[in-house]
Amino acid sequence: MQKEQLEGQWSQLKSQIKQKWNKLSDADLTACNGKFDALCNCIQKAYGCKKEQAEQQIRDFKPEHTSSKGDSRQGQGQPQQGQPRQGQPQSGNQPRQGQPGQKEKGPEQREKARL
Repeated sequence: MQKEQLEGQWSQLKSQIKQKWNKLSDADLTACNGKFDALCNCIQKAYGCKKEQAEQQIRDFKPEHTSSKGDSRQGQGQPQQGQPRQGQPQSGNQPRQGQPGQKEKGPEQREKARL
């Protein structure tokens, strides 16, 4: 994840970041406010890792699909991962359904194993 993406989509990414780095408190995330360096510092403190490791973890972070408000192109173009188009527009309010068992095996568990 790039610095610009983190800062530009902070409100959409905040909950996914908290889920991935669950040692971070709400106060930590509020203090970070989408700033790459601040998030890096919080991860360093919470997980006891080096700055370079924290930066790499953030860069490697792949958030689930997020869309910005008012993006009317959501239902157009290429199908989303694992979802073929059926000719019906998708509503941004409906939860995205993936394949069973996918969420349990993700980057969080790989990161825990790496740390």
